[in-house]
Amino acid sequence: MMRVGAIRASLLLHGARSLKEKRGPLKRIIAHLQQTYHVSVSEVDNQDLHQRSTLGIAVVASDGQSLHERLNVISEAIECNSDFQVLEIIKTVY
Repeated sequence: MMRVGAIRASLLLHGARSLKEKRGPLKRIIAHLQQTYHVSVSEVDNQDLHQRSTLGIAVVASDGQSLHERLNVISEAIECNSDFQVLEIIKTVY
């Protein structure tokens, strides 16, 4: 049976003084997650704030165990990124 998971990651970008400065670090993490983990990623909230962003990440797996493992690995990759501070990560499994 197919399993679907989602991550909602709230981020703080300390150095961004404009939306243009915010775009660079966001593009890098989004591209990294898409290319490395083959997931769907989008900025889902706080698009109009310079130093805040919320990413939504969708993951599909064939079973629950591999889904949880993938969600954990992706969360760790987000937390290890030095471009921003992670304020909150919420993982949901459907």
